[in-house]
Amino acid sequence: CHDLSRALRLREELAGTPVRLVLDTSHVVAGGGDCVAAARAFGDRLAHVHLRDAVRGDIHRSIGRGEVDFAALIRHLTAVGYEGHYSLELETHDVPEAERPAEAARAGAVVSRLLAEAG
Repeated sequence: CHDLSRALRLREELAGTPVRLVLDTSHVVAGGGDCVAAARAFGDRLAHVHLRDAVRGDIHRSIGRGEVDFAALIRHLTAVGYEGHYSLELETHDVPEAERPAEAARAGAVVSRLLAEAG
């Protein structure tokens, strides 16, 4: 779902089932949404967070080259006791091919640091 209202309808339709939701940061931001608001709305139905950067209308950005506020999202999820998994999509199409391994390592380091800082 690329917008929060559709995701919330899906959450309601799945009430009472064992099915949980995935929060994909790139799709939230590309659709004009806020990741922290989406995480709040998903609440205890949230099972997985997919970390990838984006700008409105474009989901293909390396971590730090878009508009996703990863620090705010991770702080929020830590504060509410989120125990699900995170995955990092190593999007590197926006950097020259020779720089992609270093960019992937940098993205992993950024996310690891944010998780450590959040506690």
